[in-house]
Amino acid sequence: MLYDDPTALLDDDAVDDITYNNETRRQQAFDEGRNWLYKNPHFSLIHVEKHNDDDTVTMTMVDVTTADARCRQQLQEQGYYCLSHLWGRDAKNYTWDDSGVLTKKGNADDDDGGAVLAPAVPMRIEKRATLLALLEQHPGFWWIDVFCARVDTPLRIMGSIYKYCTACFAMMDCSFQTLKQLDQGLPSLMQEVSLHFPEKKRPSHRLPIFIGYVDDDEKEEMDEDKALLFKTTLDKYPTEVQALLDLTQSTWFTRVWTLQEAVLPRQLFMVPETTQSSTSNLDTDTLDFSLVQKVSERLTTVGNAIMKGGASKAILSDQHTHLIQQLETHVQEISVAQETYKQADALDEHDRLPCLQSTLHKFAESTRTCTDPVDFVYGVIGLLDIGLPRMNSASDVWYAFQRKFKDMRVKQLDLHYYSVCKSAPFDLSQASTMKTVYSSFIREMNL
Repeated sequence: MLYDDPTALLDDDAVDDITYNNETRRQQAFDEGRNWLYKNPHFSLIHVEKHNDDDTVTMTMVDVTTADARCRQQLQEQGYYCLSHLWGRDAKNYTWDDSGVLTKKGNADDDDGGAVLAPAVPMRIEKRATLLALLEQHPGFWWIDVFCARVDTPLRIMGSIYKYCTACFAMMDCSFQTLKQLDQGLPSLMQEVSLHFPEKKRPSHRLPIFIGYVDDDEKEEMDEDKALLFKTTLDKYPTEVQALLDLTQSTWFTRVWTLQEAVLPRQLFMVPETTQSSTSNLDTDTLDFSLVQKVSERLTTVGNAIMKGGASKAILSDQHTHLIQQLETHVQEISVAQETYKQADALDEHDRLPCLQSTLHKFAESTRTCTDPVDFVYGVIGLLDIGLPRMNSASDVWYAFQRKFKDMRVKQLDLHYYSVCKSAPFDLSQASTMKTVYSSFIREMNL
């Protein structure tokens, strides 16, 4: 065991107190953090308003700190949405001309109330209809990177932006049929799997970093009868099994930036990247990702227990084995990161180090990629609560990241000196996956 569990011997009343205090603390921290974000001069939003008198929709860029009192009051009451999407490797070659759909506040004394056309942004054309439909069907305040993030926007607040949103909508590169099939079929699949293989919950106060803790499900041996029951259950849901495979093959699950965009929001909804028109009803094609996570947790827990067995392992089909592997790689990666971040967020700054180390070790298992090597660091600092300035040189980013983490360890562990590995430094510019980056980081930092 790397870390002793200080709550292992607590009675139920003490555990309830811990859980209550943690939840209260999280909500207080959430409210304080969101208010801080609303006062940040780098925070801009799109205000989508639906006008019932003429059934029109207006979309206006607003700087939150300079917005009028009515706008700020609405934001305080409603919160805001975020968008998670794929730029595409050639996104800059596709400029979406807004054609007057989106305006931004100019001089309020002007005849038009200060509304001027927002500049065109790089966005793949096929995403336009989906985005317009999404904004029109969910009026309110939105943060969308290509519109709201400027070149001088501090990268550290990117994590805060996703963390404090009301909900995040992820535009998935999969068909609307896939999302609809999962939305309609997963509840039944979950119900039947849970009936045959009931969940044995780990106490909510237990940190995922307590490596010595083993779930009861993992202790339970899966004999051939249970393996056959699991296979028979999955065989009854071929549409849902294939839809889960289709979903986990989405490129969205393979990019560095989308990890924190999935982990940090309180709610994550998935919508198809492309629709037939801007009038498409996205509500019928929207999938609550928490449903996928619940099903994934059950299937991977039971499936992994079966695959650890001898004869029972051969009972599962190749498709079922592949599904378990896909869910483990893509969905459970997000779920584990969420749990670790949630626990770290409830701790004092000086007590978070074990959680951060656990997160780094999970990064060292990830196959996620990015187009710019510096994003291997910049794309996850929101999960580590580390601030770094914008730098173009990969070597400068790597050194600054190491220095920041080293200083943090010295402070939290009350050290006078911290030794790093003397081997040849890692070349971030040559990195291919998060696994190569953070395996090297762990080695160099002696974690």
